[in-house]
Amino acid sequence: MFAIRRSHGIPEEIVRAIRVLYDDSTSNVFVDGKFSKEFKVSTGVLRGDALAPSLFIIVMDYVMREAEGEFGFVTHLRQPRRMPEQRLNDLAYANDIALLEGSLIRDQHQLDRTNNSALKAGREINVGKTKRMELNTSNAAQGTLTLNGEPIELVADFKYLGSIMASSKKDIKHRKSLAWVAFWKMETIWRAKQTRSLSKSPSLRPLAPRFYCTEVKHGFSHSSKRKEIDSFATDCYRIMLRIKRI
Repeated sequence: MFAIRRSHGIPEEIVRAIRVLYDDSTSNVFVDGKFSKEFKVSTGVLRGDALAPSLFIIVMDYVMREAEGEFGFVTHLRQPRRMPEQRLNDLAYANDIALLEGSLIRDQHQLDRTNNSALKAGREINVGKTKRMELNTSNAAQGTLTLNGEPIELVADFKYLGSIMASSKKDIKHRKSLAWVAFWKMETIWRAKQTRSLSKSPSLRPLAPRFYCTEVKHGFSHSSKRKEIDSFATDCYRIMLRIKRI
């Protein structure tokens, strides 16, 4: 982990300062006005650690760069010598990573290379949480994707960063249901007679981004999908203003 820091150009004195926090560190607990005996801290980097986000991202960036190779899909063709082709081989947010490939054989090579790169950095891919999904294919590819000898489950749908991947229509329905759950948690506010209707409207705004980001993410152009998205806000305001359906 510390060698990776140095490869990213982090000054040696900062690397040593960070290492002091993790090598043979001890702690104690203050209970009933007294400090407990010191004990060794052996759990490593935790989510609550102020340094954890940057430390983890640097490691994951190293892992994915080492695993790039010639995998993925070409997004920009090769131009003159100074402009090589550009590829998109993965989508990554922290440790939620989607590997992209066009064939099962190359996908297996990419997965193995990513796993080997992760092991070198002290990371390990969770086989149980890893899924295989095929998009825009007429027939499922023959064969099985494996990791460390264990088969990777083939699924028809998968939720990545809260988005349902197989169908934008299904994703809209899912996000709409989440927005309704959040809306009804504040039912007392919406239905309060003593609260002016105009003062209720700003309270609805935090709900809108959660749902409307679907349109931005997918770039919906179909009018029926846009109407379905807009219907959520319309129904919410109708409830808030006590306007009954005709």
